[in-house]
Amino acid sequence: MIKKLFFPLWILSLSACQSEPAAIVVNINKPVPALFTSNNGEACFQQLSLRLGEAINHPVHVSPTVFSTSSTMFLEPVVQRNADGTRKDGMVVDKPNQFKLELVRQQCLLTQVNQQWQSSLPLCLCQSSH
Repeated sequence: MIKKLFFPLWILSLSACQSEPAAIVVNINKPVPALFTSNNGEACFQQLSLRLGEAINHPVHVSPTVFSTSSTMFLEPVVQRNADGTRKDGMVVDKPNQFKLELVRQQCLLTQVNQQWQSSLPLCLCQSSH
């Protein structure tokens, strides 16, 4: 008699455990590729220009469309010129500097690819590019 009472209870508890959804683990600290949102203002682009200038040790001015369709960008190295403005001959052409925009914990992070340089952009708004 007791077995007959516990068997339906055991079946119910088993089915209740199976109906619980599996936990989805998301690492909020893992950077994901990002794009700027459309409502970023002049302060964001000024901050981005300053950060890029710090990274390459040269002033930079960026377009308001940067990081709007791609999470990466390239900056060509500054061309070395003579005093009269002509390009110096025999200069080794450097590879362009590559930067990527990432989203980490709801904040924009600018990273220079193949370098140890990173900077947050607290005046900018980003969204995942996925």
